[in-house]
Amino acid sequence: MLKSYSLTMIGSKFSRAVVAQLLFIPAAYYVALFAEML
Repeated sequence: MLKSYSLTMIGSKFSRAVVAQLLFIPAAYYVALFAEML
């Protein structure tokens, strides 16, 4: 029980990190694009 719970915690943290990366990469790209326009 405890092992599956810790695996779930690690999994949710990992998936959150992946989602954050997927959101962050295009955001950084648009910021760089916007900075070049100024």
